[in-house]
Amino acid sequence: MFVVANNPTDGLGVFVSDDGLSFRSIVSGGFGDHETTSAVPYVVDGRLVLGVTNQRTGSQLWRQGDDPDAPFVKVLGVLAEDIDGFAPGSVVFDGATYIGSVDRDGAVLLRTEDGMAFEAVDGIGVPRSAGALRPQLVFRGALYVVAADPEGLDVVRTTDGDRFEPVVSGGFDAGQDRNVDGALVAVDERLLLVASAIDPRREPGVAPIEVAPEHGFQLWRSADGTSWDRVDGPGLGDPHSVAAAPIVAGGMAFLAVSNYEEGDAILRSADGLDWEPIFRQSSTAHSSMGFSPFVIDRHLVIFHGDVVSGLSAWRLRAPVEAEAGVPIWVWVVGAGLLTVIGLGSALLFRRRISEPMAGDRIIAPRDRTRVKTGT
Repeated sequence: MFVVANNPTDGLGVFVSDDGLSFRSIVSGGFGDHETTSAVPYVVDGRLVLGVTNQRTGSQLWRQGDDPDAPFVKVLGVLAEDIDGFAPGSVVFDGATYIGSVDRDGAVLLRTEDGMAFEAVDGIGVPRSAGALRPQLVFRGALYVVAADPEGLDVVRTTDGDRFEPVVSGGFDAGQDRNVDGALVAVDERLLLVASAIDPRREPGVAPIEVAPEHGFQLWRSADGTSWDRVDGPGLGDPHSVAAAPIVAGGMAFLAVSNYEEGDAILRSADGLDWEPIFRQSSTAHSSMGFSPFVIDRHLVIFHGDVVSGLSAWRLRAPVEAEAGVPIWVWVVGAGLLTVIGLGSALLFRRRISEPMAGDRIIAPRDRTRVKTGT
């Protein structure tokens, strides 16, 4: 088990454990550079690979050695103006691992077979305005990649790794600040595309100020990846539901929907059409950062972030079966910049849930007095 500790002051660290209880440090001080502050972890060919961010020297890729305690080797260093950082998540397709990058001037899709040699994939066909590329999944023999774009997301696919074709362009022409990024999962032999809107808040937790109108996320469904049908209206009926993160487990799709106006919530569906709420935050807050859903030991676990009250975690009591390779993060475009947040919740049909769900809170937030200011 590896833990990557991002540290904006002293440089990132990496810890390893054989039992999940006792950890030892294998990287400290950002590989000797305190400006190497954060990293996105990947597993490539059975080894840990870190997509490292350094604002001075540029983004880098470091690969684990032959055993857990062996030194890491830098396998790729790029200029800061070429790649600002790396996107979470990777997909294995046709023997190669694909990872995406983040950049304000056009992101790059990278490919490797061994985690040592990386190459940029040409001819993807997304606009230069795309600020992040994230490979999503393999569906019916094709690799799907989402390109986040403040002008509207794009989705492309390939069946051979070389030739890409567009399957979604310009965020379905939803309009300004809508469908700027998305995530794909497969359920009931169909693709589900969750297209999130811009987060309208300025500095969540500081003051309840919104710099843009709220727009609900959109949910689209496809049997072949080219013809898409929208499921219900924006936010599945609630325009305050600006974004959502999907995950699939046990043949069921779950949506962690972000709604700081009415409370974050978790929705569940067997087919991507009919959704039921199973969890909702009992309180609302401008400082809410939403949910990050995971499957741990056959149970759905959701971590809820709040920049004022802290972290809380909940665990669904009924077990689900895990399915590998599903995206669990959503990227939100704000003020022209890409910010990674683990997203979460909102209830569709404006229904209230009397109990927080058939689950147990396993981490409670810090007991802080929440103060709202502004008019």
